Amino acid sequence: MNDILEATGLAKGGLYGHFESKEEMARETFRYSFEKAHNGIVAASAAKDSPLEKLLAICDYHKDYTKNSPIEGGCPILNYSIEADDTMPRLKKDVKAAVERQLNDIYRVIEKGKRIGEIRKEVNSEKYAAFIYSQIEGAIFLAKALDDHKKLNQSLEFLKSLILNDLKE
Repeated sequence: MNDILEATGLAKGGLYGHFESKEEMARETFRYSFEKAHNGIVAASAAKDSPLEKLLAICDYHKDYTKNSPIEGGCPILNYSIEADDTMPRLKKDVKAAVERQLNDIYRVIEKGKRIGEIRKEVNSEKYAAFIYSQIEGAIFLAKALDDHKKLNQSLEFLKSLILNDLKE
């Protein structure tokens, strides 16, 4: 709250005049943070031609993420999922929708790879999308929790090798 007040130059009363509640303020900051981070991921993968290259680009986008995140404070989904818990049900719904959106993006890349013969047909796209996404988020969490940014990059490199070894036709 203090960060928002400082950034806007508003007093608490002035800030609350623009939002229904504290939860509504949290939802708007989440939406902004998520879109900024998500747009970076989309741009990184859109710059690549093949589905496998897109998956690797998603990993590369997150390299050094704990030091150079587009959002101060790191991953909005990790940060807000803790805040959303059971105290802010509408924010929790927004976070869930954001996670589902990212899972769906990865799923669609894998499915396209299967259609064009770049990714093995027997790959379960839903399971691999969840695995890739959870490995990235888990690596970000691990690096933040241990204050060891190398853990993130090591995990991402390992994930990239798994993608190539397990998915490539």
